[in-house]
Amino acid sequence: MARHRATTAISSRPRLSAIRALLAVVVVVLIAVVIALAATGTSYALWTSSTSVDASVVSSGSTAVTIDGSTTHDLASLDLSTIGPGQSVAAPLTLQNTGTTPVAASVATTTIIAQTNALANELAVTLVPTASCTPAVTGGMTGRLVGFTTSASPVVLQPGQSMALCLKVTVDLDAPASTQNSSATFRMDVSATQVRS
Repeated sequence: MARHRATTAISSRPRLSAIRALLAVVVVVLIAVVIALAATGTSYALWTSSTSVDASVVSSGSTAVTIDGSTTHDLASLDLSTIGPGQSVAAPLTLQNTGTTPVAASVATTTIIAQTNALANELAVTLVPTASCTPAVTGGMTGRLVGFTTSASPVVLQPGQSMALCLKVTVDLDAPASTQNSSATFRMDVSATQVRS
């Protein structure tokens, strides 16, 4: 009698189906987690803290200079009517930094406001840093009155610092006779520029 044999074939299909089903479930769960994270935001996993800076006051400094305590100074003591060719008159000045920052100060420009008989063209000016101010003073910076400037050599003044100066005006030795009984009115503009530290 013939024996019946039972044979079983092991199929890989059911196993693949199970893996596919498991993968599908994992994918669905992952998608659900991603959607949940997107809906709630990811910041829940991060700890945060914050603080603020209180309002502060920032103040700017100032630059200012005065001559003999004023922003405009009249040199009434500089009287040219008493001198002739080769002679000088001098007037003392005090330059002060009244601002809150260091400054470099200089005579920026000299302007002839009025004159008779071209007297300004026959005048030289000298500016000397000294408290001893006489017509015989020497040193400092000298130049022609017309266009006189000290911009190339400014003086540095700290806040509150003062400097004594002597301004001397000299009539040229070869000034023509036509300049007798003449006058010249001029203005010197002093410029002060902040010195950066």
